[in-house]
Amino acid sequence: MAPKKQPAKSGAKEGASIAEAEQEKTTTKEEKEQTKNDSTPDHKRKKEGEQEMKAAEQEKAHDEKKTGDTSKNDQEKTKGAQASAKNGEQNNGEEKEGKGKDKKKNNDGEKEDEEKHAKKQKTVHHSEQPEHPGTHRKSVAAVAKLHEENGIELPKSKERMALLKKLETLEDMKELLKQARPEKEYKVGDTIEVDDLMQTGYSYELSEPIGKNFKDGFDPVLSPKEMLEHGVFEGKIINDTIFEFPKEWFEAAVEKGTLSPSGPNGDVNCFKIVSRLSLNEWRKKKWVPKHDPRGWFLWYCRYYLGRRTDEDDHQISRWRQLRRHAGQVKAHCEPGDLTCRPKQRQALLNWGHDAFI
Repeated sequence: MAPKKQPAKSGAKEGASIAEAEQEKTTTKEEKEQTKNDSTPDHKRKKEGEQEMKAAEQEKAHDEKKTGDTSKNDQEKTKGAQASAKNGEQNNGEEKEGKGKDKKKNNDGEKEDEEKHAKKQKTVHHSEQPEHPGTHRKSVAAVAKLHEENGIELPKSKERMALLKKLETLEDMKELLKQARPEKEYKVGDTIEVDDLMQTGYSYELSEPIGKNFKDGFDPVLSPKEMLEHGVFEGKIINDTIFEFPKEWFEAAVEKGTLSPSGPNGDVNCFKIVSRLSLNEWRKKKWVPKHDPRGWFLWYCRYYLGRRTDEDDHQISRWRQLRRHAGQVKAHCEPGDLTCRPKQRQALLNWGHDAFI
């Protein structure tokens, strides 16, 4: 009988199991050996060294990254600082340029003001103007010298104003007239400075000789001197202008008593009657010339003295309109009867017309 094969199969299995057991045993032994080696001091130191190196490398990498970020930030800050510096330089340049322009503008403004002041000084103080051949310009210094030679002291502006404020009597006027200018000193080209109780800071130039070269059709029969001597405007209208006009214009009127420094007085008028509206009424009706605050008579005095302005035609036209009063006097009065229509006669006299028709 042939032997059975089953026991041989079991032996094979058993051999395989033994081999697996041996392998497992070997693995276990290696693991234990590894574990034993890991637990040795040398291995621990090696592992710790590797960990320290790894940590050091990580820290180094972190520091490098941080340093890179810092460098980048520093670069950005540097760029920003450079940009700010550039903008600052530009702003400083613009500021300097602006200040330069402002300074130049201020200098130009100051220069312009100086030129205007110089021009004004040249216009008002003709003593600073050069003498020109063929003119009769007389400087203030020359006039003062002439006064000194004649024993006349010309008061200064403030002194004049103080004296004018004290003007109350005819005797006061006589004293002031000693310091006024005579007619012979007024020449074409002279600049007249106005400084009285009603107007200051105004000046004008004489472009014509006294009483000469009137506009065609303008031919008053009386001069300002003659009008004041006869008695006009209640004796009060230009008493404080004695330093503007020739002293001769006032002297005869003072002697005759036809001026009234203390206030308006109808009795000093030639026809003993008031024949005009007040200055306030003239202003309301816009009859007062822009440069002549006392009205028509002040304009006429300056025109007669030699001034010419763009206001002349209008004032001459007003003068012509007064002629109608002469026609009415002739129509209603006997020739030479000065008691007839005295109010109209006084009005004619106030405007330089013939009131004795």
